[in-house]
Amino acid sequence: MVTEEDVLSARRHGDDAVHGWWPVEFWDRSEGPTYAYPPVGRHYDIPRAALRSAVIPNLLAAGTCVSATSRAAASIRASGICLATGNAAGEMAEVMARGV
Repeated sequence: MVTEEDVLSARRHGDDAVHGWWPVEFWDRSEGPTYAYPPVGRHYDIPRAALRSAVIPNLLAAGTCVSATSRAAASIRASGICLATGNAAGEMAEVMARGV
């Protein structure tokens, strides 16, 4: 699971599927938006495990469905990151289908 701390500390996992770079853009109905940024010039990793279901074998998720806290998802939901997780899930599915 990707956390807000992962985003803000630019955490690297080593088994990354996607590099994330968008700030935590959290919207609250009563307070409006708040922004928190990773360190300038750095990115965080979304690990492959965050795209895999913990319950259903061979089920992958992408975009806003990856395993993340609500505040981390406030970064991951950016269009470019959603597209990148979709591409990564597709590549993972191809490898899984080949049995590699």
